[in-house]
Amino acid sequence: MKVQKINNKFRKFGEFQIRNRWLLIAISVIFAAVGMAGLKHLTPHNSRESWFEDGEQIKINTDKFEAQFGNNENILVVVEAEDVFDPEVLQMMRDLGNELLDSIPYADEVTSLVDMEISVGTEEGIQVINPFENGIPTNPAELDSIRQLVLSRRALAKIVSGDCTEALMVLSLTEFPPEEEWSKETKLDPMFQVGEPAIRIITSDRYKSDKYELKPAGMCYTETEERDFFGPEMGKRVGIIFLSMLILLIIMIRSFKGVLAPVFTILVSGTTVFGFMGWLGIGFEQSMVMLPALLLIALSVAYSIHLTNAFKRFFRETGKRKESAIMAVEETGWPLLFTAITTIGSVISFATVGIPTITWVGMSCGAVVFANWLFVIILLPIILSFGKDRPTEKSAPTKQNRWLDRILLVMGNWVVRRKNSILITYTLVVVLLVPALFRVYVDMDMFNAMGQKVPYLKRVYEITQSQLGSYVSYNVSIDFNEEGAVKSPEVLKNLDILVDSISNFELTKKVKNNSSVFSILDIIKEMNQTLHSDSAEYYRIPDTREEVAQILLLYEMSGGTKSFNWIDEDY
Repeated sequence: MKVQKINNKFRKFGEFQIRNRWLLIAISVIFAAVGMAGLKHLTPHNSRESWFEDGEQIKINTDKFEAQFGNNENILVVVEAEDVFDPEVLQMMRDLGNELLDSIPYADEVTSLVDMEISVGTEEGIQVINPFENGIPTNPAELDSIRQLVLSRRALAKIVSGDCTEALMVLSLTEFPPEEEWSKETKLDPMFQVGEPAIRIITSDRYKSDKYELKPAGMCYTETEERDFFGPEMGKRVGIIFLSMLILLIIMIRSFKGVLAPVFTILVSGTTVFGFMGWLGIGFEQSMVMLPALLLIALSVAYSIHLTNAFKRFFRETGKRKESAIMAVEETGWPLLFTAITTIGSVISFATVGIPTITWVGMSCGAVVFANWLFVIILLPIILSFGKDRPTEKSAPTKQNRWLDRILLVMGNWVVRRKNSILITYTLVVVLLVPALFRVYVDMDMFNAMGQKVPYLKRVYEITQSQLGSYVSYNVSIDFNEEGAVKSPEVLKNLDILVDSISNFELTKKVKNNSSVFSILDIIKEMNQTLHSDSAEYYRIPDTREEVAQILLLYEMSGGTKSFNWIDEDY
């Protein structure tokens, strides 16, 4: 189809618009009103779940792990003090742990200096005890005795530092239910159901003292902080961008309607798209929502300027507003549609990546591009068509003597005169930059991306530099083909080799005199040492299957409760 035939069809469309101005305005207002009503149903989506589809192996592995061992996430608190064995600090840990368990949904258990298990030898045999089970002692001699007992256990070096200035509290969580279950009671994602009360409790005045400082982390905690931080920040950034757009429009277009139209189409398009997402129950990705918002602003300005400039040119020539609006649609309708189609096609291609978050970005960007084009091509000519006609500017030259026109004309002539030099220079620059492509790398370091001026990131960075704390952790689940395989010394020794290997990874947290990796080995080695008069020589895997089985049985009979945090009932 020739371009002229396409333009003729857009002219007919423009004539239809002008004949039915009020009808189209009413339809647009209805769409905007329905969209605005849907905004209250728009909720942020769980970014953890939205990075993987149900069929992804990592999602399958995670679901299997959580079904057996509980939630993959936890809340961690690094307690810093001059002496974590100070009675006030210990009492704080006891109170905080109890409040977290009582107040946070999906809370399972707390592991901390005051909620731990230590195997000790007694006259009757072995007993697994919690030194603080009967309360926090205030007697210095009793506290010192407990201190020596705790520091003598290598496994506990992961939750209390050797200099007693740091202690670790970890709140483990039960498995989150599927969305179809929790969404019946609330719109708040379980991650935020956990994070919100955790932040409220840990930052309360009850847990502020000159004797200690609490530094919390964990996916649920920091994701909630990120949500609360980026909400206002994104509002500020979009506001600054919007204001900058207004200033540029005023300078470039110098027309009240020309400035009003892009603003109006941005508001209507954005409200409609995100409002209907709310009605359809589609959550938005908070970390990615800036992309469709910025694309909407940029394209609305671009489309509006093209159509407005065409209208102003025809209006100078004809003096008739309605006819000029129709001619503007005729001339710019196809170019704007073509750019919209190509843009939509490119962003929707994100959906082929197979990552739900990226799919959301692609589909939402495609939706805002289409909505923006639709409202610009429909509403802008209608808005420009209102007003009085005026006499044609017969004396005005074809090329206006405006400063921008003159600059662009000079640039165009300069490019034409030096086209060969420009082409050669451009080619050389591209060739020289090709090797740099191979030096591009993916940087997922949030401290580099956002910096430590963000309060919660500064705290998280301090945690990563502490003796015990870390921000990112991961779980490794190992399946064996036979029941009771965990009781095999060979299996356990191979597991010990794996733990040592992971402990020596460059980015694995290094804990003095021990590994930062938690496993069933901690219990077995400590029990073996206790069975042999606390001799450090026996902090190792027993040599026979019978000894391992005996240790696990003794642990359970002596009051131990943590073994099934690391193994299943079939061993």
